[in-house]
Amino acid sequence: MEYHDLHLSTMNFDNNETAGLCFPYRAVIFLFLLVSSTSSLATPPITIAGINLFMTAEEIISTAKSRSLNCFITEGVGANSGDRGYCCSKKGRCDGFRNKHKGLSFRFKSGTKTIKRIDISCQVTNSCGLEIRDIAKILVDKGIINHLDYEVVPIIDVNLGRYRGRGPAGDELIINPTQSSVLDGSITIRKRRIISRETNF
Repeated sequence: MEYHDLHLSTMNFDNNETAGLCFPYRAVIFLFLLVSSTSSLATPPITIAGINLFMTAEEIISTAKSRSLNCFITEGVGANSGDRGYCCSKKGRCDGFRNKHKGLSFRFKSGTKTIKRIDISCQVTNSCGLEIRDIAKILVDKGIINHLDYEVVPIIDVNLGRYRGRGPAGDELIINPTQSSVLDGSITIRKRRIISRETNF
């Protein structure tokens, strides 16, 4: 793929003939930036069970209620200590964000009401009993996400695989196995990590 840089600073606009071209060039550049900006804003986020990271807490709670889930304010425990958000289940309250009653939960970015992570159990998506590779295929076939990579991660004493893919809106989706099986996988949607530092490879 070839890349072409447009160096407007090297153009000589003192010449009247060249100056006449200034407006069309600027107009084209402005339209390009406007279309690019609009396209990125219009990019649909990853949405599972009617829920995505760009919804408000109220919108997610409303969607959860439509699935007969009750939502409770909760705080993280252990490694998730300090996280705040909601846990939604059909019965009972959650222990932090660990949803024993198989619903969904979401967490806020620290000090804000911006949602940084959503966890959805297989009961919500009616995918219990399926292997995580089957869930991955369904999500790609439905166009919910374009591509999912398989990766192996250590979970306690067992190395189990998971599927992970990036969405076009700065989000990513992970299909998680349980601690002992690739069946009954849950789905996590979270903000994608952005590397902002300059590197010197």
